[in-house]
Amino acid sequence: MNISSANSNEQCLAFLPYGYNDFFVHLPRNKNFCVKTPDGNVSYNTNGDGARFIKGRISSQAIYAFGESQLLEIFPVNSEPHHLLSNIYGDRDILIHGAPNNGPNETLNFIKYIMFEQTNRPQNIVIGFNLGFDYFRIIPGWKTRKMVPYKSTQIPFMFNSPKLFELLHLSKLVFSNKIKVVNAEKDVKKARLYFKRRKADIIAYFNDWLVSLEKIKIKNNLEIDLVMYQPYWAYSLEDDNKKLSLNKSLETDILEIFCKTIKINSNLFKNIFYFDFNRELKKENLFTYDYRHFKYREPLVIKNDSICQRD
Repeated sequence: MNISSANSNEQCLAFLPYGYNDFFVHLPRNKNFCVKTPDGNVSYNTNGDGARFIKGRISSQAIYAFGESQLLEIFPVNSEPHHLLSNIYGDRDILIHGAPNNGPNETLNFIKYIMFEQTNRPQNIVIGFNLGFDYFRIIPGWKTRKMVPYKSTQIPFMFNSPKLFELLHLSKLVFSNKIKVVNAEKDVKKARLYFKRRKADIIAYFNDWLVSLEKIKIKNNLEIDLVMYQPYWAYSLEDDNKKLSLNKSLETDILEIFCKTIKINSNLFKNIFYFDFNRELKKENLFTYDYRHFKYREPLVIKNDSICQRD
């Protein structure tokens, strides 16, 4: 796997280094580093493909996973399991191909790249689909280049001159008016409204995405598992002092798109899993500081047909 050796004395970066190569978004290659976040420090170990490597106790059957920041887990994990996928696959090695804002179409490109580059191509892969974001990212109006302003070729500069890069990055945000203050309530309302407005487009382009994925599956003789994450904006976040409440009617509406479309593509996935985080928890116990990523470690794992037969 060509994993770089650890450097325990390495100072944590104030940002997560990643870049876009016009095909997919990825982490640095062959690096061992840590990143400071408001929730704590996060350690990364990457291989030659820019995949995050999470060591398990079983190395004979590594999990090749593809997706974005929720699957990547860009937040500290201080409890078992070591990664949410361990709820499904046990304590196996995990290779996560993806980075923040790596949308479903970029995931397809990353899979193609791995299938082309690897001598021993994986025959079983896992795709993470974040229902909080990925439905929106398959709509053509989504511009990855705009959301990920740095190119892959700029990643070495991030490592060689982290302080200078941090200063330039901050200046870029200031002068482009892109500094964003976390506002959970506002983001939830905005996402719900956008979903309502673009539902027809989401249905059409999600079906197109599944068709493209099926072509990759057939060409490479793949078996594919799909892991779906509950949409964060299906939760009501108005009051910090009260327990979170899941809008189950909205969740059903969101899942209905998947459930209707998957009937047409019934043989596409070997297994389908859905992480349900609905528990009596406060925001800070369920979500990371930005309220866009689940950090709770014990979701209910719903499998296959049961996902579309929920009350």
